[in-house]
Amino acid sequence: MARMPKLIITCALTGSAVGPSQTPYLPITPDQIADEAYRAYKAGAAIVHVHVKDPKDGIPTADLKIWRETLTKIKEKCNEATYQ
Repeated sequence: MARMPKLIITCALTGSAVGPSQTPYLPITPDQIADEAYRAYKAGAAIVHVHVKDPKDGIPTADLKIWRETLTKIKEKCNEATYQ
């Protein structure tokens, strides 16, 4: 049996313009996003692409506190994970 070539699996967890009114499955809190990142990691994803959301309303945010919390939680769950 021929071996498959190596590949990189990436997973976009949140979408940039998707809101909670469009789907009840959208992770919006740092914990929810980290949980989904971990699920993707366990399924073989090498990269997760994240747009952090304000946990109160699910609207995209640039709040560094929320980014830091989200990325820290992802790193804790996915011990081999790196982020830039």
